[in-house]
Amino acid sequence: MAANGDLVPELYKVHPVIATEEGFLRQTQFSVANVNKILVSAAQICNRGHRIILDRPARWSYIEDGDTAGMMMLEQKDGVYVQKFAVIQPRNVGFQGPAPFMWPRPL
Repeated sequence: MAANGDLVPELYKVHPVIATEEGFLRQTQFSVANVNKILVSAAQICNRGHRIILDRPARWSYIEDGDTAGMMMLEQKDGVYVQKFAVIQPRNVGFQGPAPFMWPRPL
């Protein structure tokens, strides 16, 4: 579902392995749809045993891994919290451009 409440049809699912800027490797699931940004539910992150700390720009905002207490940093850009990461495998999973956010656990 889009932020405005419109239904966005799912095209397919992918399960890439990603690497965060902090060096964490995670496998997660994305639903591929005709959208411009990768979005995630804060509730889904917390339901997987993590917590999210959000603060003002230029302050520490992060996702804390519930098992290891490792921090995966977030930054605020244009009023949206984003996380930088790289897709490790598979290389071609249907995404183009930088991925603004992800959740750190497999579904």
